[in-house]
Amino acid sequence: MSDLLQMKLSLPRELAEYVHQQAARSDRTPSGMIRHWISEQRRREPSPDGTPVFPAGRIIPGVPATVDGIAAAKEHVVALLEEQKQLHRRKRVSGTTVAEDTRADAITSEVGIINQRIAAAEKMLPRNGG
Repeated sequence: MSDLLQMKLSLPRELAEYVHQQAARSDRTPSGMIRHWISEQRRREPSPDGTPVFPAGRIIPGVPATVDGIAAAKEHVVALLEEQKQLHRRKRVSGTTVAEDTRADAITSEVGIINQRIAAAEKMLPRNGG
């Protein structure tokens, strides 16, 4: 967790008792329970620009329904697959860290999402010859 700032919180007795009860049920301290509630609320809020936020906090860009946009997305997929291939090669030779394994998994998910978006963008392109 990042640096924590201390705050003083005043609650009516009923609310303080409720916090203590909920904390005891979930095996947390009262302050941990309050941090949990706040972080869960923040996680549930939509991002400011309306783009879904994925577990790693990465925002996967959309694919414009243009020939250039689709070509750029396909180039991005090729670059991601090359990065993934390098990670797999490193894993076979010398092993990888947890962060590198997580990145390889994230690449798999990202490539799948981008490929779906490419297919959708290709369907939206005007057809030649009608």
